[in-house]
This record gives sequence, C-alpha cells and structure tokens, in this order.
Amino acid sequence: MKGIKYNRVGDYEFPELKQESPLPNLSRFGREYLRILKEKHPGHYLLNAKLNDK
Repeated sequence: MKGIKYNRVGDYEFPELKQESPLPNLSRFGREYLRILKEKHPGHYLLNAKLNDK
C-alpha cells in the first residue's frame, strides 16, 4: 500500500495531488468532449488542464 505524502502549511496538512501515470490516449468521444469543453465551458477546461499538468 502506498503512503500518502502531506505538505504542511501553517497548522494544516494538505495531501500531495500529483498524478503518478500519464493520462491514456483519448478516444473519439474523449476528444469530442474536450473540444466541447474548450468551446462552451473554457473555465472548466482550464481547471481540468491545470489539474492534469501537475
């Protein structure tokens, strides 16, 4: 079992949220979903991109 690493900030401890393996290649439907997300909901797309990059 893998241990969870925490970052201490002041009195609080936050878990490290790093993705250990890269995302798999997207299917046709996944690419279409990302296209719609970019066009119609850019805020959600940017948030998703930032979470996946780190």
